[in-house]
Amino acid sequence: GTICAIVIASLPLTLSLAWVCNARLPAAAIWSDRCRSNLEQFNRALTSYAASHATNYPARLSMFDSTNISVDPFACQALAEMPEASVAEADLRRSDYIYVAGLGPSSPGGMPLIICPPENHKNYGITMLTTDHRTTWKRMRSAEFDKYMAWLYSYAKSNGLNIVVSEHLTKISNGRYKPYP
Repeated sequence: GTICAIVIASLPLTLSLAWVCNARLPAAAIWSDRCRSNLEQFNRALTSYAASHATNYPARLSMFDSTNISVDPFACQALAEMPEASVAEADLRRSDYIYVAGLGPSSPGGMPLIICPPENHKNYGITMLTTDHRTTWKRMRSAEFDKYMAWLYSYAKSNGLNIVVSEHLTKISNGRYKPYP
């Protein structure tokens, strides 16, 4: 009886502590789930594209048409809806993602393919689709991500890859993320 009463009496405190401890996580978790959902849609479209177009993924995500993917995934769900009417407009003008072009199904596993940078998640972290078809969320602030991007630009240069960045993302990153070459 006494143990049961203590457990019942402490339950509200336990729930309150759990809520206080996790108070900063729900927004990031919701953003990462929505963003991961977008990247999973891109993954299906990339896989379908590669199955019918030889060895590499498209040079730009705008090479998809509305039968492969809608414009909605081009906007990180943490930010806003996609205002553009076509996939090409969404990719070139407003995409919230960094795309590494020149990779394909035979590329080494774990390579970044599409990245949603920390600016889209109020600097909580990044969401990434890798060449082994995994979508992951990683806690990473802008300064750490800038170092990662420096490595990625160098890797792209030495391996003949392109980095595709929209005008919008270049603007909100104050030029830190830009297309290469």
